[in-house]
Amino acid sequence: MPLFRDVAQLRAMMAEAGLGGQVEAVVATALPALAMLRQRVPDGPEHLLASRLGGLPALPPGVAWPVRGPLPDAAERGRLMDEALELQEQVWRNPPLFFLPDGADAEGDAAVDQKEAQSRMVEDVVAGMHAVHAIKRPALFRPMPLGFVGQINLAQMAAAGSLPPEFPDHGLLSVFYDTSTWQGAVRVFHHAETERLERRDVPEALIRFWDATETGRPWAGMTDCAVLSGSPCVSIPEHWPLLSRGNALAEWIESLWGYDPFRAEGAGEDFGEQFGGWADGLQTLPELEIDPGLYERSWQPGRSGWRHVMTFSAEGFATDRYLVSAGDAELYLMVPEEDLAEWRFDRAVIVDQAT
Repeated sequence: MPLFRDVAQLRAMMAEAGLGGQVEAVVATALPALAMLRQRVPDGPEHLLASRLGGLPALPPGVAWPVRGPLPDAAERGRLMDEALELQEQVWRNPPLFFLPDGADAEGDAAVDQKEAQSRMVEDVVAGMHAVHAIKRPALFRPMPLGFVGQINLAQMAAAGSLPPEFPDHGLLSVFYDTSTWQGAVRVFHHAETERLERRDVPEALIRFWDATETGRPWAGMTDCAVLSGSPCVSIPEHWPLLSRGNALAEWIESLWGYDPFRAEGAGEDFGEQFGGWADGLQTLPELEIDPGLYERSWQPGRSGWRHVMTFSAEGFATDRYLVSAGDAELYLMVPEEDLAEWRFDRAVIVDQAT
């Protein structure tokens, strides 16, 4: 869903599209948000309390690094991993593969050499997949430290723009996520007092797991973090096109996909991070992944029972201390609406979507 500079821009664009009669209904569902930009810097103590992705987290003395227990559905997850591995291996072992040379342009010994090289590459890829599988599958059945995703300085965000009144306006929000599996556990800390926070080293068990499963991004070479800055904007929920299929409003919203009425301003790179507002799912509404029964109940735009806190992109650079598997994916941090009003994050959920 597009972001708008402010409600005035949203009103003007809807009026220009001939949707003046529906403006008030849509504006009533609009929420303020902050569009985020990343600025990559060396990870160091000077960024202890900065809003950032990755780096070493800031935690109070005596607070243990969060660890999740053996997964209650480990057996089912393991079965799905086995099936996925089998399918991946079949793809690699059953040419033609569009990204591999088929030897058609070679003759004689050259053709033989090309096919042998292709065969060796396939064996290497398959062996690597099995090696990672042999590490990730057993991890489902034992405790695992969560990966540090990032932290938000809430006073900084409040100063950057108008946020909903139910959002905390002080302290540090720290997000940890189980990057060892799909749709893993999440732990969110709200450190209301920041004076005693200190940098915490990543557990060795997590570094060993990361180095064994993430080829090309060894922890020793990861030295940076991404400091975040925010520009105030307004978002509307994707509920509108989903619940208004075929009408003029839905067609107008869909026409805006790929067009940005608003872009974050300032120094840095835009990876799609967003604080507050409504989530813009890569595949579908994050609320629907959490609660598929929404479609079966009578619900209205702007009333799903869940609130979006932050969108984190999984994309990054090889040197980022960002323990999220790189790829075209986004993580949506969601909390029950009644919990946000009480500044509670113990029932927070991360929805992981990829293209």
